[in-house]
Amino acid sequence: MGLFSSLFGGNVRAAAKSTADLFFEGRQLYGSNEAAYRYTYIFRNNTITRNAQYPRDHLVSEMFRSGEIGNCTYITVGNLNTGAAPVHTHFMETFASFHEEISNYLRGFGIPEQYVSGDNRGSTAHIAQFLSKQPIVPPEMWEPLILRKS
Repeated sequence: MGLFSSLFGGNVRAAAKSTADLFFEGRQLYGSNEAAYRYTYIFRNNTITRNAQYPRDHLVSEMFRSGEIGNCTYITVGNLNTGAAPVHTHFMETFASFHEEISNYLRGFGIPEQYVSGDNRGSTAHIAQFLSKQPIVPPEMWEPLILRKS
């Protein structure tokens, strides 16, 4: 990984820990892993979209809106890419360099494998559809979107 890896330092672990914290907060609030994943998805989308300044940020935001974000590893890569990567770093470059390390951290923090590496796009398709019309989920819509049956 070389220079690219050294630019991130401890940010990979911190980004994975942030995702895990959101996941477990969502599970505590809503009682299930699926709801926890949706909570993490909405929270991270809103944060990235609100703070988007560079093309890399807008790309990740668009990935949430189009439903391309499929698990907590992708969510964490998006967070790392928008928060710590050099300005012109593409999401896929960050993914290629760090997805295995991120996945290992997420597993170590106790996130179930389905949400670390599984395809959960079906669980969030209705959220992505909502985001395609309104890029930030307002507070009053969080619970209906999180608790909706897929």
